[in-house]
Amino acid sequence: MDERGTPDPESLRLELQEVMVTFRHWTLQAAQATGILATGDALLITYGFAQRQAGILLVASSMPLAILAVYVGAMSVAPPLINLALRLERRLLIRGDSLAVTYARMHLQPSASTFPVSKILMMKKYVTWT
Repeated sequence: MDERGTPDPESLRLELQEVMVTFRHWTLQAAQATGILATGDALLITYGFAQRQAGILLVASSMPLAILAVYVGAMSVAPPLINLALRLERRLLIRGDSLAVTYARMHLQPSASTFPVSKILMMKKYVTWT
């Protein structure tokens, strides 16, 4: 294949598949980390009540912030991956039931997104909010 030529559809499909796998990997990592932190939090709360130590309860009360940090960290990777998947699907002429559009609807809603609003407005021509 020539460097300046357009890539064949099979390589674009492979790249789209890798983008989807990477997105799924990050969301599963966030879910696993959240489970581990929630389990640790439950253990700390139980130990803190059993020992009647306020310091342990203070540490346990900070766990929801750690869970939020893990979620925001993992989901900060989502917008560029979804954007790449949307562009690849557009190049492959996938119009009907698009997985990237579904991911964008789930993860890039303007009310719950940490993604800049200007990027969402630019993507609005590709994704219609229902």
